[in-house]
Amino acid sequence: MKIFGDFGRVLRSDAVLRAILDAVNQTEEIISIASDMELFVQEYGLRAVHLRGSHRETGLVVIIKVGTSARENFWCTELNRRAPNLVPGVYAAGSRLGEIDVHWLASEAIPYGPLGHSWNGREFELMLDAGTRFYQQAKRIEDPTLEVTTRDEVSGWMEGAIRQRCPGPVDGLLSRLDDHWEFILAKCGSETAFEDFHLCNGLMRDPPPEGERAVLIDIHPNRRPWILDPAYLQVLNSGDRNRPGHRDLVARMATKRREAGLASLEGSDLDTATKISLGWMAARQWQPERADWEPHYREAYQEFIADAVEV
Repeated sequence: MKIFGDFGRVLRSDAVLRAILDAVNQTEEIISIASDMELFVQEYGLRAVHLRGSHRETGLVVIIKVGTSARENFWCTELNRRAPNLVPGVYAAGSRLGEIDVHWLASEAIPYGPLGHSWNGREFELMLDAGTRFYQQAKRIEDPTLEVTTRDEVSGWMEGAIRQRCPGPVDGLLSRLDDHWEFILAKCGSETAFEDFHLCNGLMRDPPPEGERAVLIDIHPNRRPWILDPAYLQVLNSGDRNRPGHRDLVARMATKRREAGLASLEGSDLDTATKISLGWMAARQWQPERADWEPHYREAYQEFIADAVEV
């Protein structure tokens, strides 16, 4: 049975969902851990299908994510072994459900989140802290299969933004790419970064607004300059200029990295690298339809790109 559609997403047809549920209930590694399996709708995330059940010993909720990847399974399992407060607890993982070839992951259900307004602006600090802890662990983990962000990929972000009529001098940003790329690599290097570093990938074990440590999910690392992670988080959350806690995310991540003994930046190098990375991410993330319902969205993205061109 075909269970994958476009972009590697698990299909949501009734036949596919029934087949997955039946296969889960026939997979010994899962049924030995959990019972009473059921499908449920995950508000965030479109690639995988999620089920939940009850842990046979504790009665706690177990999440079965169907449609992961070998890389996600490896990183979640390895991070859980090294830093169990950073990711959900992992019970089991595999690459086959019954007769279906598909990667899956059985893990602890984290009860609160994703991070958002309920944490009264602390959500950003919690996410930056989790990202820093991720970098500390990631540097110790070898994974030769990681994809690498390249100059050509960044060029593609800007070319796409031009096609989408992104505001600001995107063509000027593209013309500066060689110099900017050389600068960013020289100052930030290339390391294992989280990549999909946004608030929806941060959960909490404590109810809002409490808790001191976020738990990261959907682990799909990539080798790239670290500064792109907080720049991505900043750009995604700059449509509301009155939102508490959302400012200076790149500089705050740089401080956390420095305090954690990781390579970082400060002074004029940090200022220049911040402007470049924010411009790149604004080009990458431009979505014209968001300008219709976020009053400062267009203005913010235009400023990010204009500031990058000037350095």
